[in-house]
Amino acid sequence: MSIHLFLFLCLTPQSHTPQRLGTLEEVLQPQLIKVHGQELFAVEDHEIFIYSLPDLKLKQKISRAGEGPGEFTLDPSRSLNISVHANSILAQSRTKYIFFDRKGVMQREGRKRTAILQLYPLGDQFVVLRITNGEGGRQYFSLNIYNSEMKNVKELHRQKFFTFLSEIHPMPDPLNFCVVNNQIYVEKSVEGFQIDVYNDRGDLVDSIQRDAPKIEVTDQAKEAALQELLNIPSMQRVRQEQGQSGVTAILNESKQVYPDYVPPIDNIIGDRDRIYVKTFQQTAKGVNWLVLDAKGRRLKETILPVAARPPFLIRLQGDKNLYTVHDGTYYYLKNTPDGEDEIWEVFCMAL
Repeated sequence: MSIHLFLFLCLTPQSHTPQRLGTLEEVLQPQLIKVHGQELFAVEDHEIFIYSLPDLKLKQKISRAGEGPGEFTLDPSRSLNISVHANSILAQSRTKYIFFDRKGVMQREGRKRTAILQLYPLGDQFVVLRITNGEGGRQYFSLNIYNSEMKNVKELHRQKFFTFLSEIHPMPDPLNFCVVNNQIYVEKSVEGFQIDVYNDRGDLVDSIQRDAPKIEVTDQAKEAALQELLNIPSMQRVRQEQGQSGVTAILNESKQVYPDYVPPIDNIIGDRDRIYVKTFQQTAKGVNWLVLDAKGRRLKETILPVAARPPFLIRLQGDKNLYTVHDGTYYYLKNTPDGEDEIWEVFCMAL
């Protein structure tokens, strides 16, 4: 196994000018976007909106609410997750997954265990992000390989969930991964700037490591994170049923745990034979990203605009973001208040 060590700040970051493509006229509250080929996919509740690029004309909507074939039921804290591939679209809820072809016709569907947050195709297998229970009631994010019969083959990595015994982590570090050329890239930012690479059998074949600056977590950031946590549906229900005293009791019975420093990696995205690494380094112009090749060699460092941010729980459910990278272009959403609603604008920037 080779280990690549890099200095974090070795070249000056590059930046470009974003291009506004238009608005998502039909979408009120997007939960994620993906781009593949000449199409942009936006998820809202049970539906997947498919737009043509670059004109953002709505081509069709697929998926719907219900319990029949091609339909999903959702609970309040979940939204659909999707991944888009050359010949298929994989959509999934908490309990069900459906493969559509690229024309939106359902191919097949199956059941999911509720602990599974995300499935991602890996040949005739799946990479599975799930919640795993450990000893003494501890909960973890866990990344596994499952076979075609949805049986666990191998666990690759696990790290603490946002609730852990009597602890609450208002600033959790989600487990992020991507798949490139049938290899699984797993960021292990709890251990520093580290991305481990596994083959489709789950064997560790490489490890990408870098030196990274430490960014302290401020008291202001801690307070903002706690307030966001208090707005999740379960906390809102406690507040409605028991008042603020019920929420206070929950906080008093648990220990709020904050990191001293933000993780060196916020997210990773695979695109063709490159890995795009989003860091927590931020300037007035945007967020610092690193572009690596499949072996972890640094190709570029660049500043990209900040995208709108999904709610707390959605960010813990796998690859659900209001930005994406495809064919070397960064696509992202910005929201602008318009009375009681918001206008969702789509921008892109060449990398």
